[in-house]
Amino acid sequence: MSDREQRRLFLDRLKGMGASFTEPEEKIDWKMLLKKLAETAPADEKILLLFDHFEYFFYEDSGFLKSLTDLARGSSVGVRMLALLISGAEVWVENSFVSRAGSEASRISGFVKCRENRYTELRAAFPELSARDAAQLYAVFGGETQLWKFYDAKASLRENLCRLFLTDRSPNLRELPMTRLKDIVREPAVYATILANLAAGKEKLNDLYHATGIPRAKLSVYIRTLMGPSFVEKVFSYGTIGTALTKKGTYRICNSFFRFYYTAIYPNESVL
Repeated sequence: MSDREQRRLFLDRLKGMGASFTEPEEKIDWKMLLKKLAETAPADEKILLLFDHFEYFFYEDSGFLKSLTDLARGSSVGVRMLALLISGAEVWVENSFVSRAGSEASRISGFVKCRENRYTELRAAFPELSARDAAQLYAVFGGETQLWKFYDAKASLRENLCRLFLTDRSPNLRELPMTRLKDIVREPAVYATILANLAAGKEKLNDLYHATGIPRAKLSVYIRTLMGPSFVEKVFSYGTIGTALTKKGTYRICNSFFRFYYTAIYPNESVL
């Protein structure tokens, strides 16, 4: 959405908290909005700001980040405020964010790359499952807790998969991988083709080239992009001399849900 629309929604939220403005809506910028937020929040409470998909603030020259850092520097509210900028566009954050932020990047406290939860955490979340069922569930959904919530522990894995992927009551999980790709890349269909071929066992760069027809140079770039958000990883052999050169250019899908989807669902969409 446009910067103006984002400011309008933020303004509506502040008004819902009891804030009032005398200025016309079109003249209210991020500096005024954030300052009003600090004034509206009780003085004895800490402020936690969550900005999801914050990369959208940089599509226009909105002054958002400067307004946020100015508030933290020039007001006592900075002592009791934590702003978390959240994004699924990991490649953009790693490669472009600091340069786009300019001098304001010096105010960034740090970067945290969120990883999937471990298998042991799934076992703790579903103590009623057998070790076999828990391992199968983790093989399908991996460590993504937002996917775990769709699982009915009272039903079998087969019943769950049929309900979640093969019926009209499915919560759109079949569309989720493509939606994620659209969030981070410009050519999701090309990346889906690469992932489907990786799932089919074409794990070497040369095999992918012959299967997809995509030039090797571009393939390398596409795969590096998929490695950014931890969808794909490079594979090495173990227990051999010269590990760095062994299986050179061999890759696999490391995201459990993507691996399941592109192995079992994607190639059978026409059947479904």
